[in-house]
Amino acid sequence: MKRNVSLSGFRVFESAARLLSFTAAAGELALTPSAVSHQIAGMEEALGTRLFQRTPQGLLLTHDGETLKPYITAAFNSIEQGKSLVMADGTRPQTLRLQVYITIAVRWLVSRLADFRDAFPHIEVRLDTTIMDWDFDPNHADLGFIYTISPKRDGVEYAAILRAGLVLVCSKALASAPLSRSALSKCTKIEVPGAPLDWEIWQQHNRCAGITFANTLQFDSLVLAVEAARQGLGVLVVPDFIVRDDITAGLLVTPFGRTVPQLGQWYLAYSNARKFDKSVIAFRKWLKDQIAA
Repeated sequence: MKRNVSLSGFRVFESAARLLSFTAAAGELALTPSAVSHQIAGMEEALGTRLFQRTPQGLLLTHDGETLKPYITAAFNSIEQGKSLVMADGTRPQTLRLQVYITIAVRWLVSRLADFRDAFPHIEVRLDTTIMDWDFDPNHADLGFIYTISPKRDGVEYAAILRAGLVLVCSKALASAPLSRSALSKCTKIEVPGAPLDWEIWQQHNRCAGITFANTLQFDSLVLAVEAARQGLGVLVVPDFIVRDDITAGLLVTPFGRTVPQLGQWYLAYSNARKFDKSVIAFRKWLKDQIAA
């Protein structure tokens, strides 16, 4: 006769399924590995199916385990959401983990976070940065400030924040003489392989699709690419909000061509289960206000 699974059993399953390790789940839940293993065994007995299998490569979810995982994750997210909604006055200390590209963190976000801290002193924002392109993973962070052409991850809310414009920038010294189409072809092109469409779209809209540049410099992040442009090493096509402060300060100029809409959009992504979370709503509004400013 099958028995019911306790809430603690589901909590153990959620942790082990997310971490794919009984030992790591034990550490997270302050249990012993044997206690985790016992809870999982009892849960499998109650459900009448195997949820995990051990392989030489490590712990894996079975088909039934994979099927169950998103439902349990959503359930615990809903519990956390409910806790947030009934907090007495919204001033209890909270932490938001934010996935963000390192370029956005270094060149735009970090200098503005003091404003968020002043407005919401009870919410601590922790940044998790990467130079690589990724979609938001609600199992890894609470929020993700991301760029994508097609937001499509199941169970994730994508709040549109910005449709950026693409601009061509370079140093003042490099643009000391007006840049014509022929002069542009004599420049060094600065590019980031992770953003292959930006240059292509900008060139098409500015009738520069056939240009062959004198040289090409490649960098693995926009942080380095923008710095190269500031140092006069070449010309760069970049989302306008990333270099707005540099243009205002005169460190970069836009010597040629018009601003072109970037193909995708910038979103604040978060789990559907957290769409009514007060801290998420606060950060989303603040971020939109910062962009508008």
